[in-house]
Amino acid sequence: MKKLFLYIFLALLWCNTVYSEWIHITHATTKNAKFYIDPETVAKVDDTKFFWMLIDQNKPVDDVMSRKVHIQIKCKLYRYKMHSIILYKKPMGKGSIFRSITEGFKWNSAPPDSAVGIIMKSIC
Repeated sequence: MKKLFLYIFLALLWCNTVYSEWIHITHATTKNAKFYIDPETVAKVDDTKFFWMLIDQNKPVDDVMSRKVHIQIKCKLYRYKMHSIILYKKPMGKGSIFRSITEGFKWNSAPPDSAVGIIMKSIC
């Protein structure tokens, strides 16, 4: 039952990101990737924020050109956890879903000058 609820919740959030506008936040020169957020998906619960991020790569990595990532941030602790990664073979999250990952994520911290650190700073 929990998995069914999770899939419905993620589907609803994913549908919301399909028609929204992505805002470029930063890039990672080592990974040849640009990082975007969808400000319409930012939700706040106490000190925790949830949002969708898009990573668009210049070159395919394992046949993947882009990914949408649903992220939870604990702003005071400066930690994040991914809840879902959706992989696409086309840029900017276009085309059909190549693969979806919804399990096995743990809490992490990010260096302030990293792409994720910059995004966390802009969201919090």
